[in-house]
Amino acid sequence: PIAGIVANMAGYECPHCGKTSNPFDRMAEDIAELAERFGVPYLGAVPFAGEDRRRPAMRDILEKVLATRPVTLKKRKGGMTRWALDRLLKSAA
Repeated sequence: PIAGIVANMAGYECPHCGKTSNPFDRMAEDIAELAERFGVPYLGAVPFAGEDRRRPAMRDILEKVLATRPVTLKKRKGGMTRWALDRLLKSAA
């Protein structure tokens, strides 16, 4: 099952001029349209920035996932997903 689509590394804010640009070919809006076209929830965008700017976006995305479907991770599966969710849950506490 797919919980949804996230636009990762969406937008980079220049520390000198403050202008936001897209370091990749796709904008977050394009990803949202893709999700809609395939009938998959769009969960949000994570900026290409330091952890202090990423954390609120990740927290919002995690809340959307948890509100729509319980997350069950088996210890034997491990991997990056478990590590990322464990880290995010600890930082939110």
